[in-house]
Amino acid sequence: AVRQSHQKAGLAAVMMDVDGEQALHQAHHFEGMTQLYAFEGFEPSIRQAVDPKWPNVTPYIVLIDKKGRIQKTLGTPSKKMLRQWLY
Repeated sequence: AVRQSHQKAGLAAVMMDVDGEQALHQAHHFEGMTQLYAFEGFEPSIRQAVDPKWPNVTPYIVLIDKKGRIQKTLGTPSKKMLRQWLY
């Protein structure tokens, strides 16, 4: 969706129960990622620190547009969500 829009977008990933080399090794799964946050520890505490409303489920996607508007979803965002985020 980002490539098709021809817009620049920052894509960050939060990875849990990994650190250092292990996180970098797994980062290839996130094509286009511009920022990586890797944490090792008790997952519920990590989720709480990142987003207190993060449900106990992954993947948890948060889209923040240029105006700071936030959309959240579990799993793949819908085409409608991606359009709202990119435009």
